[in-house]
Order: sequence, then structure tokens, then C-alpha cells
Amino acid sequence: MKNSAGIYALPSIYAAFNKKLADPKTTNIQLADVIQLDAGLTSYLLKIVNSPLYGFSSSISNISHAISIVGRQELATLVIGKCVVDVFSNIDVKPEALEAHWKTSLTCAILAKNIAAQSQRSESPETFFVAGLIHGIGKLVIWREYPKAEEKYRELGSINDYLQYEHVLLGTDYPSIGAHMASDWGLPLFLVNTTQFHLNFAKAIQDLNVAVVFLALQLVKLTESLTVDTWEDNDDLNCLMKQLELSNESLQQVVNLSKAQFTDMRSIVSGH
Repeated sequence: MKNSAGIYALPSIYAAFNKKLADPKTTNIQLADVIQLDAGLTSYLLKIVNSPLYGFSSSISNISHAISIVGRQELATLVIGKCVVDVFSNIDVKPEALEAHWKTSLTCAILAKNIAAQSQRSESPETFFVAGLIHGIGKLVIWREYPKAEEKYRELGSINDYLQYEHVLLGTDYPSIGAHMASDWGLPLFLVNTTQFHLNFAKAIQDLNVAVVFLALQLVKLTESLTVDTWEDNDDLNCLMKQLELSNESLQQVVNLSKAQFTDMRSIVSGH
């Protein structure tokens, strides 16, 4: 587990892109040229910026245009998300478990992006999208190396019971493993923290960026037919809603929008 970031190395395109991004003399066209070396990444980014997640009135047909519209740092965050997903796309885990994992992660990502936009967080909504998308990567590492852990995850049901199981098995848990990998990859501290603390309510109260991802994940865990009545008696959710200055009405709007965006985004992230 200690060398997991080395075993699960990010694609070389990520380092090449970051090198160009760090150079203040790099133009949008030069950044686009690097991205376009990877056909899959190019297709993904164009699909995502043309998706209902953004809702631009006109089509964006090339990467340099996407950078000028969305922004360099915002697009860089989307590059991170795609590279991390690619690392785990063909991991040796049961297909049904992998599908369920990415469905949860994508739902969390869309909700987090929309919660962030609604609550007007200072970080870009794209950053929250990626935070939601990669929050559970440590779980996949454990499932690959300890296949019975995935069975235990389904068997136990309770996330707290499962985390206790991981601690008995490994002396650590999947949020810590995921955060360690994110740190070793050199991902922004924001993403390291949201990966580490997405299940930590006390940390969510202290850090509103973590609160967005925590809230999004709690919403995912509720029934698919989400309504205000579902969460109005949930003390943790109501506390975070107050912290993020979200009303029941605004959160319901977030949920409705996220549900509408999910189908298109699922085909983009899954690649089919």
C-alpha cells in the first residue's frame, strides 16, 4: 500500500500538461497542443465542456477555445479528474463493483459541483466536480489487493463498520490511502483534503470545501427519489446546509439539476 501512487501512476500526459501550465509564457494554443497528443483526453474534455454540466449556448469545437471559455486552472482540474479515472478504469475489481463505485462517484461529483455553484464557494465548481469524482479511489486500491474487502463492503452496509474492518485488516482506511495517493501524485491540497475527510463531519464543519463534498456524498446515500422531505430531519445535513447558506428550496434545485445531468455525464465519464 505504501507504494500505491507508484503502482497507480498517472498518465505521462498529466506531467507534460502541468509542465506547460507552470510556464507563464505558455499560450492557450500551446496548452491545447499538449492535450491533443491524447485523443481520449481531448474527446473527454470537449464532451464535458459541451455537456449540460456547463450549458453553454454555442458549441465549443477545440481545446484552445475550451481553455479560453472555461479557464486554464479549471480545465487543468478536469485533466486531473480524467487522468485519475483512467488509472482505475480497468483495475482488477469485479465489474459490477467498479460500475457501482463510479456511479456513486459521478453522482457525488455532479452534486458537489452544483452545491458549490449554489453556495458560491471561492474554489471553481470544476474542482468540486473532480473532488467528488475521485473521493473513493482508496477503496479501489484496497479492493484490488484484497478482493474480499469488496464483499465485506456490501455485506456490512454501514460505512463506519466497513472503515473499522479496514483498520483491522490494514491499520488504515480508504480515505487515508486515497489522500496519500493524491498527495504523492502532487495533486492540489484541496483535493488531498477532500479525499481524506469526505466522511469526517467534524472536519466538514471546520472546512466548507470539505463540507460541500461531505454533503454531496450524504445526498447520494439517500433514496434516488430525492425530495426535501428526505433530509429535513437529518441533523448533519441541516447543519451543513446552514453553514453553506443553502435553503431546502435551493438544495432541491441542486438535486433536480444533478439528476437531469447525470445520464449525459455518465456516458462521457464511462467513455460509452
